[in-house]
Amino acid sequence: MSKKLSRTKNRTNYARGRRFEYTIMRHMEAAGFSVARTTGSHGTFDVIAWDHNGYRMIQCKTGVKPREVELEKFRLLSVPANTTKVLAWRPKGARGAGDIVWKEIK
Repeated sequence: MSKKLSRTKNRTNYARGRRFEYTIMRHMEAAGFSVARTTGSHGTFDVIAWDHNGYRMIQCKTGVKPREVELEKFRLLSVPANTTKVLAWRPKGARGAGDIVWKEIK
């Protein structure tokens, strides 16, 4: 794959991921949460949501199903007691909000 094509694909993947993060943020806001997107950090979590009950640290994925090694890394991550780790995944080809797979990671 040429460098130019690779850069275009990376920008497209980034844009797709960013759009999905905003979809997750709108969903969480509609559920009564305050939200923030962790831009530029390239860390484990993409969206942080909170309400009076605690925090949701959300990893957003689009396309292929997350690999088991990614899920295990996510499981082992330490978070405060009032925090829930969540994977939000939209399978390849899915479009609507009803197609989002939500998985609490314990």
